[in-house]
Amino acid sequence: MGKIFSIKMENISLLGALYYPVDNSLFYKAYRYSPELFHYNNGMLNSRGQSYYENLNCNQMIHQIKVLKNKYLMVPYMAAEKIIKYVIVDHVFSKLVRLADFIIGAYDSFESILFNYIRAINWCAYTIICFFQGKPLPKYTDELEGISIDPNLGLKFPREQIEADNHFISLSSVSYLKKQYDYIVGIALGGISCAAITSCYLNKPLSIIKISYYDERNIGESIPLYKNWLDKGNILLIDDNCGSGATLNKAKQYLHAITDCTISTYATELHWEKFFRCKVYKHQDQIFELNFMTELTPWCFRHFELLNLLKDKEKNALEVYGVTTEDWANYSLKMISILYKIFPEEKRLLALFNRFSLFIEDPT
Repeated sequence: MGKIFSIKMENISLLGALYYPVDNSLFYKAYRYSPELFHYNNGMLNSRGQSYYENLNCNQMIHQIKVLKNKYLMVPYMAAEKIIKYVIVDHVFSKLVRLADFIIGAYDSFESILFNYIRAINWCAYTIICFFQGKPLPKYTDELEGISIDPNLGLKFPREQIEADNHFISLSSVSYLKKQYDYIVGIALGGISCAAITSCYLNKPLSIIKISYYDERNIGESIPLYKNWLDKGNILLIDDNCGSGATLNKAKQYLHAITDCTISTYATELHWEKFFRCKVYKHQDQIFELNFMTELTPWCFRHFELLNLLKDKEKNALEVYGVTTEDWANYSLKMISILYKIFPEEKRLLALFNRFSLFIEDPT
């Protein structure tokens, strides 16, 4: 990918939070400025404190976004300014994604209200990218001003789980795209986050489709779709992860039926362990085929049970610190290494391994 990252993988928890020892002076200053956004335990600071995972209704979430916006605007010029602003935006981004997922599923006509959320999400995504690349953060104008919710829905609770909020993994995965794309379509919920990062990095329009192979709400013909493309061009359809490939396939078939665009498939994380079990151990389970995935990523799927375990241990101040994105990168590389040696005929696996090896050696 080239030297685009200013943050080391060892300083990003597997969940995606910034993760530094308390003796890091800049990070400690950021913590002292807004301790409510952080989590401190055993000499380590984590940028996603309890408020990041707090289960709020829509009204409460929008109120928190406004509070965080005001805090962002009031951050003074200081050495830790950039870290503080990033942490604030990271918290806002999570809430916006969860609200957007709720809105696209709750409204019969959601285009006009979702437009403002997409605009806000795009600004957050661009800010996140700039932070990880060590670039100046963009100025805030009015990107968060248009978000709202119908009064009848304000007391409803959006879905709590977002698995694709490790922005380092989302951003690094973009480098493995082989083709050129005109439009990005994210599959809600998890796909919104990584699709927003991808669309901002590529400077392409973002659309959202809400569909799940496992969601009975999508069995009928009506599938919520926020469309932001013309009917000619190349669409990259993104989910946060892929195991069986069923959700991506279902979304692809739906898009094929309503547009003349070429549809390509991609997931930020792939279930390489499941692929190994099915292809090598011959476990009877459904798994994606390599030729179905237009684009491949080397990152192994961070299973939701693992993420929940890590969150619970952090919440209860149990010893689990030290599980970082660097650990997961090495684990993913080892899995790809085994697979390409077992299946040497799959040249894409070898190319994936070679490129990921170089990236792990120097991702900065």
